[in-house]
Amino acid sequence: MFIFTPYPLSWEQASSWQILLIFVPLLILFTLLAELFLNYLPRSFIVGLGLMVIMVLQALNVLNPLLVIEILLVSILAARLFPRVKLTHSIKIPMLRLSNEPKKSKLTRLERRKRA
Repeated sequence: MFIFTPYPLSWEQASSWQILLIFVPLLILFTLLAELFLNYLPRSFIVGLGLMVIMVLQALNVLNPLLVIEILLVSILAARLFPRVKLTHSIKIPMLRLSNEPKKSKLTRLERRKRA
């Protein structure tokens, strides 16, 4: 069930949830569009935030070309300097032996290597 509320006439009259309902889907859209090119979600989120700041400043009518260049430069530099974390360290799980034969000790293997 949705409660109908009339749209606000200005930004000052808008409630915070109305503003969030506008900007959160746009932030997700910008992030996913950047994800197509960057293939790393934290960096894409940083670029998406930069685009969102540009969009908010455009809505407030205070955007100029120099400010656009500065915001893009800061967001791209922040995305480039953000460390890329790889989750390659996996926990080694010991394998179960299926046979009943006893496990050979390392000492006997070392003795065989010395003989050869």
